[in-house]
Amino acid sequence: MSNAYKVNSNLSTKEKISLINNMVIANEGKIGSGEFNKNEIDNLYANLSIDRKFKRNILLGNTLTDYTDWSHLKEESGYSIWKITPADYSYNSLNKLYFDDKELENRGQAGAESATTFDKVYLYDGSSYTDNTTEAGIENGTEFNLMSDTGDYLYIGSSSTFSGIKFEFQTRGSEYTLKVEYYDESSGVNDWVELTANTNNLDDDTNNFESDGKISWTIPDSWGTTTVNSVNKYWIRISTTSSPVTIAKAYYIIPYNSVIALLALSSTQIQNEDWAWCSYGGSIYVTIRNTGNTAYEGDYYITSSSSTTNLKNFFIYNHTYKANYEDSTYDPVVTITSGYTVTGNEGIILANGTFVISLPTAVGIEGKKVFIKNIGTGTITVQAVSGQTIDGNNTKDLSTQYSLISIVSDGSNWVNLVTETDPIVGAVNGVVKADGAGNISAATTDNLPEGSTNLYFSGKTQDDLGDGTTYKQYNPASVSITGGSISGITDLAVVDGGTGKSSWTQYLIPYADTSTSFSQIAAGTSGQILTSNGDSSAPSFQDAPGGGGKYGINVETLSADKTLTPGTDEIYQYLDEGGADRTITLDTSSASAGDRFVIRHNGDYDDTHFLKVLQGAYSLDYIYAGTIKEFIFDGTNWISAENGSGENDSKKYNIAIGRWAIAYNMGTAIGSNTYGYNSGVAVGPNANGDTNGIAVGRDAEGSSSGIG
Repeated sequence: MSNAYKVNSNLSTKEKISLINNMVIANEGKIGSGEFNKNEIDNLYANLSIDRKFKRNILLGNTLTDYTDWSHLKEESGYSIWKITPADYSYNSLNKLYFDDKELENRGQAGAESATTFDKVYLYDGSSYTDNTTEAGIENGTEFNLMSDTGDYLYIGSSSTFSGIKFEFQTRGSEYTLKVEYYDESSGVNDWVELTANTNNLDDDTNNFESDGKISWTIPDSWGTTTVNSVNKYWIRISTTSSPVTIAKAYYIIPYNSVIALLALSSTQIQNEDWAWCSYGGSIYVTIRNTGNTAYEGDYYITSSSSTTNLKNFFIYNHTYKANYEDSTYDPVVTITSGYTVTGNEGIILANGTFVISLPTAVGIEGKKVFIKNIGTGTITVQAVSGQTIDGNNTKDLSTQYSLISIVSDGSNWVNLVTETDPIVGAVNGVVKADGAGNISAATTDNLPEGSTNLYFSGKTQDDLGDGTTYKQYNPASVSITGGSISGITDLAVVDGGTGKSSWTQYLIPYADTSTSFSQIAAGTSGQILTSNGDSSAPSFQDAPGGGGKYGINVETLSADKTLTPGTDEIYQYLDEGGADRTITLDTSSASAGDRFVIRHNGDYDDTHFLKVLQGAYSLDYIYAGTIKEFIFDGTNWISAENGSGENDSKKYNIAIGRWAIAYNMGTAIGSNTYGYNSGVAVGPNANGDTNGIAVGRDAEGSSSGIG
């Protein structure tokens, strides 16, 4: 059963007092137990000399020497914001602040101390926008109306997403039912979506514009920018679903990211003394009541102009602020690469290089431990202060990589806790074991210990292990053999994890020629590529297939003539002639059958300059603005791939476009089932203009020198 619960008001006074006394006794027990636990933890840290990440029960500005560390930041209606900067404070979401042992609400880490402003604040009345951006950013400035009916919208925009808005009103509203929306850019949505308490942790401290305060939420992942009144921002849109009786007038609307905004309090919160705090940088900010009967100043409230006596009364004699927070000096692992002086706040020091690490005096810090590890290949010299020693010497060298020293102060000098004796190997055969004290002796079993981290053979010959000895377990975590060589073992078979080979031919690639053996692929010639020959044949090096050219596109404005080389220049060439006729030469020396270029005149639509395409001195074609021509290398020459261009023979005089279009012997046929052969012209479905005839239109007839 909980030790804190509500007492039934219908009970008799005697029963109520009995229940309350029981709760007091039980909670006092819990408090006592908690204090004992804390004391035990404090002793553990002190005795083990471990640096603490969090500081506990730190009094803030509570003495005659430090109460002036509190400074007034800003006066608000009903409360003020005060600031204090502990020397070693670091923000952590787990930090706690207590006012007279009552935990205050932690509103997190601010992005700025002073108030910031929104990029845009608009009121839309159903037909036009009113820009209140300037007024919204000036505290105690000119008030402006908010929504007056259900068709109005308050738009608040920023160049980045934000998690809340602080409001201060000149006239508080009544009978509003607020609806807060963001623009959801998700595919399939792209519309305004309402923020809710369940989905977005929406919290309205203004109580529908009836009080100064904040409206905050968790930023949605799908929040995107949209355009409002021709301005593209991250927007929040606020409306009311009920008609207000009293129209709210605001004079201050700012982002909920500064200290000023984070610590905004509603009148209800002030009345209930729901004080809050936040952090910025290394400082703590708290809210404190700033109004009341003058007889109670220094106890019930204080102001920025309170006397020294009243400030002392408030911060020292009548109240306490106590904090649990992360220590900014905490550093569990420090990595250094040059000379360093130990402070005692480090956890572990990792050193890389050759330099001196200076210890603090051992006097007055009995039990303080220092751990130093050499992670490099240089020599780290650990040095005590003059007149003090480390195991009898003023210095201690860590001369090998990964060597470690763990030392502790005995109040006068430093004592090393690490044993560095090299193992002593006895004259034993068979399996050996380490006894944990630096000695190695014969094992009582012939099994290698399963899961051993290392197995070392040092200073002994192969015969010392006993020829023909069989060991039953072969699965240590790793085996390290330093120096020497392995002999007496044949090539390790594939089934045992090997390759079955003693040597390989240099530069050849191995492959599995059967399920239990390896071979190597024969060397190819320069330029060949490794090619699969199917799932039942070994791969081999073969000539790379030619033709096609280099895939890609080149968009260029020419300032001179240009030569296109297959394999070097991209297939697609979008060329602006740059204000003059240009010559484009297609190279043949490096071309292979199937290479191609697609060339477009990319100049302005009314540009009269041309691109002249050459093979050597021979003109292949002219390309004018907006025209695209394709050329393919047939192994000897570049030929046009355009319909009606043909190769370098009479076929270039034939043009046939469409299904069953016939245009042999200098004919032109355009359309389905058209006949324009023998110097005829046929344009349109089923048109017939063969043999010197002309036929234009569907089913037109003009064959044999006719016109249709």
